[in-house]
Formats: sequence, C-alpha cells, structure tokens
Amino acid sequence: MKWMKGLLLTLLLLAGCANRGSNETVQKDQEPLMILAPSGAPALALLPLYGNYDIETVQGSDVITAELARTDSMYDVIVAPINTGTKLLAEGKSSYALNAVLTWGNLYLVGTSPDALQESGVLAAFGEAAVPGMILKNTIDPDTLPLQVTYYNAVNEVQAALLAQKANVGLMAEPAASATIAKGKENGIDLQIIADLQTMYLETHEMTNPYGYPQAALFIKEGREEACKELIEQLDTFSNQSAKDRQTLKKMLEEADMEMIGMPNASIALATWERQNIHYVPAKDLKEDLSSFLALFQVTYSEDMLSRQ
Repeated sequence: MKWMKGLLLTLLLLAGCANRGSNETVQKDQEPLMILAPSGAPALALLPLYGNYDIETVQGSDVITAELARTDSMYDVIVAPINTGTKLLAEGKSSYALNAVLTWGNLYLVGTSPDALQESGVLAAFGEAAVPGMILKNTIDPDTLPLQVTYYNAVNEVQAALLAQKANVGLMAEPAASATIAKGKENGIDLQIIADLQTMYLETHEMTNPYGYPQAALFIKEGREEACKELIEQLDTFSNQSAKDRQTLKKMLEEADMEMIGMPNASIALATWERQNIHYVPAKDLKEDLSSFLALFQVTYSEDMLSRQ
C-alpha cells in the first residue's frame, strides 16, 4: 500500500506541476502585446486597439528603424514606413516580417487656387529622399512645372511657408493639410486642396489596389504571429467595416487620446478620415504593387519578407 500511496503522490505532484506550467503559459499569452507606431495616420489606424494593448507612439522614424533592427526588441508589432521596414528585411537586418499594409498615401497639394500648378511661384515640399518626395517626383514631372520646387525638413515648415505666403503650393499630408487650410482662413489666406497624389499615382502607375501607393505597414516579430492573430482581425474589421459607420467612428475618436495619436483633435480626425486612407490589406495580396513601389527605393520585393500569419 505504501508504494501505491507514493505513486499517487507522485502523480498528483506531476499534475500540479503541469497545471502550473499551463497557467503560466496562459498568463504569458494574456499579457498585453506591445506595439510601436509613428504618430499620425499610422497611430490613428490602431484606434480599435487602445486600452487592450500596450501601445507606444513616437514622432519620426528613427526609433522605429532602430527597433526593427534590434534582435531583442520588446515590441511584438511595429508599424513602420514600408520602404524602411522592407529594406531592413532585404538586407537580413530584422527579426520582424511584413504582415500587411495598414495606411496608404495621404499626400495632397494645398494651393492658393486650382490653377496654382500652372502659374509661376514656389512649391514647398518635404521628405525629398523619402516617400513624399519620391511620390511627388513620380506623379508630377518637376521639369513641366512653372513652379520652383523647394524642399523643407518637415511638413510643419511647409505649413509655415504657405501661411507666410512664401509658397503658392505646398506638399502636405493629412491632417496637416486641413489644419493649414483652417489656419489660413483665420489669417485671411484662401487655401484649398488642389491635387490628390494618391489618385494621380494610380493614374500614372499600374496598380491592383484602389487606394494608391502603400505607406505604413504592419511588421510582426518572428514567433509572435499566432499571438497577434486577434489583433490583426481587429484591425482588418475596423478599417474595412466598422469605421464606415460614422457614428461608431465619431464615438471612438472622441474617447481616444488625440495627443498620443498625434492628431489636433477628434473633429479634425473625423473630418479627414477618408483622406487618411486607412485600410488593412494583407501584403500577400499585393505582390505586384509592392514590387513596383519598393523598386522606387531600390528595394527588391520578395515573398520571404512575409510573415506566416
């Protein structure tokens, strides 16, 4: 009987260990996933995730690039400019993989009149070697413009040039474009959106998607694909279905931390929502579009870049 009791005790101990291990695994999986994203439209695209995940937003792309290149990064998901992320993947310098395009182009030309592109003056632009400058050069041939193209360091400097009337036209992203038009009105300066670069890009390039060129993409840390499955479904459902309900979107925006997201306020975020061009589309469905777009940045697209999710 003693050996029987000993056997039972051993089995109970083993079962207890197994249960503790199982609980620890569940607890680990239940820890909030950590997400890093640039402020602005990419952070706005994460609207359904705030409160349920550990999300950090940053200005600029320096921190984003550094984390994508780290093998020990603490982030499960990183939202990054697609050209930046795929360049690291092509060079074998990242432990992340491309899951989907999350935001598409949101670049517009703001000018003093619809005819400003045919008149002499200055076109203030930003991001000469980045996506904004590359898209401008590949949608409008600068040599055909009577305007002098002048590049600034950031979009806020383009805004300043327009408001100081040092430029007739400005290359701007939303919501900065709408905010600049509003500020111009306050100062007696009549500004308006005179060109949609997404539409122009679609007209000048063969694309399989209706949104224009890809901008920010979702990169998932290798080995975390299964843990991110629900998160991905939420982003897909929200951007392609739920956000179409104006009242639902309005309520979510009003409850969100606009300062953290990098938006002036909920009203502007709502008013510019369509022009923010937020649509989750799996990268595996965009092979041709990604290949042609990344070629602009001397990045060769490969399906090896894709996540297993």
